[in-house]
Amino acid sequence: MTEILWDPALTPPADLLQEDLDALAAWDAAGMIVGPGEDLAQYRARLLARFAAEEELYDSLAKDGKAEVFDGIEVRQEDRIPAEILQEAADLTQDLYGFEVRHFPGFFLSKDVGLLWGGCMISDTELPLAMFLIRSSFRKKERFFIYNRRELQAHELCHLARQM
Repeated sequence: MTEILWDPALTPPADLLQEDLDALAAWDAAGMIVGPGEDLAQYRARLLARFAAEEELYDSLAKDGKAEVFDGIEVRQEDRIPAEILQEAADLTQDLYGFEVRHFPGFFLSKDVGLLWGGCMISDTELPLAMFLIRSSFRKKERFFIYNRRELQAHELCHLARQM
């Protein structure tokens, strides 16, 4: 099986430029789960749309340092969750559910959130972009109130994986 080490600067991933069943299976195992009733062409088209939306997001972040991702929700380049923190959750989702998610956009956020808010997954049924947000205190700490950073990320990544 192909290992997923996707670089957002390489959108779309080369393995999606052809209808390569092994590559698509690898993306499914990486948390881009095939949706109910979705055929191979629909799945591939959804992945390409998602990666194009993420490329637009990363371009905006690189150019402006920030991007409005959904109405009223802004993320900043400096608040991107680093790979080593994402890997904590990828290890857990692999152990528990058999998929290793390391490629969804994730950001630290604490502005305009509730006192006990830990994190959330955000998406829009009309847009291909989806991401997750976690409280900024997780940038340096593994725990906040009742939340564990690794478990919270894994929870939100499961929502992203099951989005379809």
